[in-house]
Amino acid sequence: MDTTENQHFDVLLEMGEAGWAYMHLELAGKSLRVRLSEVFNPFPNLVDWGRRAAEEDVEIGINEEGFVTMLTLRRTGNPDQVLLRVWDRVEETTLLQGNVSRSELVANFKAEIRLFFETEFNPNQWEPDNGEDPGPDWVPTKQRVLGNDWFS
Repeated sequence: MDTTENQHFDVLLEMGEAGWAYMHLELAGKSLRVRLSEVFNPFPNLVDWGRRAAEEDVEIGINEEGFVTMLTLRRTGNPDQVLLRVWDRVEETTLLQGNVSRSELVANFKAEIRLFFETEFNPNQWEPDNGEDPGPDWVPTKQRVLGNDWFS
């Protein structure tokens, strides 16, 4: 069994302007800011990644309009621990990496996404009304995220 100690992990979401938000990640004393673009809306996929992370290995690519930051979660020899790797898919370089508690990672992501959408998310900055009909199947991001079963 792997006895490597869990490293500190934290996530913070911040609303930007003009279709941008930011995900700040901290792992083992190192920090990284990932740009989240409304053009390639990552929030529904981030929710799915967090939900699936509770039980399985999972990976997501976040398109930052020019490069892609990957979040990869893999099992370790300890069932309560996972290896989190944040890496640049184009350069194939690791940006952050460490062993973390699976349950704490999932709880942190879930709490931060909920808090962000309940208190800080600004649909006027993310989904501005450009006068076009978005179509009958369109659902606003906040409704799509907070309506997910993961938050029930």
